[in-house]
Amino acid sequence: MITIEIGGPRIFDARKIAMTVEGSMNVLKHYKVIDGPMGRTSKEAGTFFGDTFETIRSTSGGFLELLVDLNDKVTPGQKVAIQRNCFGDIVAEYSASVVGKVATIARDALSEPGSRVMQILYDSTDPKCNPSTCDEPGDDY
Repeated sequence: MITIEIGGPRIFDARKIAMTVEGSMNVLKHYKVIDGPMGRTSKEAGTFFGDTFETIRSTSGGFLELLVDLNDKVTPGQKVAIQRNCFGDIVAEYSASVVGKVATIARDALSEPGSRVMQILYDSTDPKCNPSTCDEPGDDY
């Protein structure tokens, strides 16, 4: 059995559906469940691979202003969100601490303390992604 999760709820996204069908068919062909030529692979599609998430959580309540969006590349120290109180004063700023790609973001502008602001997917085995030894990202990121 294959269980697939794509995109957000109640959204019809023809592009994501087509990619999912192609990828699922590739899996079935790879394992010889069905015959036929392979479709595009993840390498050909430019897929970013990671094995860990950095989760950024709000430290106080307020309104979030996201400075990055899904799939954006981020680097350590890059500011990714600002949080303001009801008077417009900045109460918190959030920055990435890894080289990676934004995988999950909060869509609700109102955030309570401890709420997830975003998750950044990164490769923990890649020295470029390690915050203590981070280099500028190359073309692979």
